[in-house]
Amino acid sequence: MKKTIILLTLVLVAQVGLGIALNMNRQQMAPFRPTALLLGFEPGVVDMITITGADKAGIRLVKKDGRWILPDYYQFPADQEAVSTLLDTLAGLKEGWPVATTRDAAVRFRVAKDDFERHIVLLHDNKPVADLYVGTSPGFRKVHVRVAGSNDILAVRFSAHDAGTGATDWLDRRFLAVDEKKIRKIVLPKFTLVRKDDSLVLTDLGSDETMKKEPVGSLVSRIAGLRIEAVLGNREKPDYRQDKPKLTITVELPDRKRVYTFSQPEKEDWYVLKTSDSDLYFKVAGWQLAPLLDARRELLVRKKEEPKKETAAGRPEAQSPGDPGRSTAGGGSKAGPEGTR
Repeated sequence: MKKTIILLTLVLVAQVGLGIALNMNRQQMAPFRPTALLLGFEPGVVDMITITGADKAGIRLVKKDGRWILPDYYQFPADQEAVSTLLDTLAGLKEGWPVATTRDAAVRFRVAKDDFERHIVLLHDNKPVADLYVGTSPGFRKVHVRVAGSNDILAVRFSAHDAGTGATDWLDRRFLAVDEKKIRKIVLPKFTLVRKDDSLVLTDLGSDETMKKEPVGSLVSRIAGLRIEAVLGNREKPDYRQDKPKLTITVELPDRKRVYTFSQPEKEDWYVLKTSDSDLYFKVAGWQLAPLLDARRELLVRKKEEPKKETAAGRPEAQSPGDPGRSTAGGGSKAGPEGTR
């Protein structure tokens, strides 16, 4: 009897212990839902983003008057689409299951407070709405992450490269782009194009010439869609050699005229650009300027083809037997009476 009581007691203790263990395990597992959002914020409320890299260097993006700018980079406009894509991507990250939860693992996966690949903080009115550490990559476009204040390390679909830490990763490279349909006139060193109906044509186009649509369209698109690589500053430097321009282009729009002055520093393959409507100096890649430097009038026009004369029957007029240059069956030519034997 005594043995039976002891045995039943042990069974009861085991059942209670198992119940407690299962309940604790369920409590630990409950928050980790594969479909739950990791950060839980609304992209529209974010008005500041800070991104810090492994070297502790980083950038700030601030929303001003509804537009994202780089406040520490000449107040320059940011690429609005790129910022929106980042926020939407972060907002859509799923929580998933943790791959580790210890402090040692945080260091190993590089999501620790002082050791990370990226530290991204999203703010509203200077208060964080999301705080994320980005670390090592377990596979293509996947990274380990940890939300600040949590020990859970997760693998999510993201890339540290999507959160660049340099201003040039975020600046609006199309800052100088214009709508080519609104261009009224383009003045280059060797020729001038003016708007005529829906096209830009040479001002000195001859009556026997016609424009080549493809090269003209390509030239206009290159000027209208010019992209910058970086902002060099707002002060001229002798190294820029703006006093010895390689190319000057004037573009007239309905509301303004812009003069582009391109120069090239010594031993560099890129160019410095200064426009008349900005106090900033820009860096432009050499490949963008090469076609503009090579632009020549003769590449944009062709001679009109003379229409063939037709007979009354509608056929091309045939050469008479006495016409100069008339070919014989043997491949020779007859030149009047002297060619007859």
